[in-house]
Amino acid sequence: MLFRIDPAACVAECLNLGKVWRTATGVVRPFGPHDLEGGAFLFEGENFEDFEPLARTLYQRDRLAAEHTESGWISPEGDYYGCAATSSMRLQFLERVLERNAIDALRGGWIEVSSRGWSQDASHQPNDAQKKALEKIGRDPDNRNGMVRAVRYEEAFPDGNGAMEGVYNRLNALIEEESARFARPVSVSPQALSCQTLAR
Repeated sequence: MLFRIDPAACVAECLNLGKVWRTATGVVRPFGPHDLEGGAFLFEGENFEDFEPLARTLYQRDRLAAEHTESGWISPEGDYYGCAATSSMRLQFLERVLERNAIDALRGGWIEVSSRGWSQDASHQPNDAQKKALEKIGRDPDNRNGMVRAVRYEEAFPDGNGAMEGVYNRLNALIEEESARFARPVSVSPQALSCQTLAR
């Protein structure tokens, strides 16, 4: 069986030589060239469960982690971790990618950054390292609802962001490890809509 894993963590089984997909929930739908867009991974395998760890890690890397200053977390050490902009995805990023419990993180002095400003547990105030990080990403460290100015990620981190590089390195290593469990990746031709095995 052929399985498709995309950055949205959608795992689908390929039927009829690549012309029809059946999703993990049992929905059958036509296959089209758009199914190959967005960095989809295709593998041969036996069942959906084989691919769950890989799908989960791809989702964390491609949907939760993000190199922008609109949304993220600042550690007590002043490290900035950018992530997807909705509040639910910020929590997923904190818990799944940074592997921190949200309540414990906030009680421990972490700062949550959103497009509207920033928040921190009432028992804490930003330390010097966190104030520098807030200023770097265009937030007013003295006003939780204050934006000094919009700052592009590349402007805030012209020499790179070591904290995010560490996140991406860890997730990429996990993806490589999970991908290696499967004998061969598979390519599907958008023109022919047929399945072909690639030689490594």
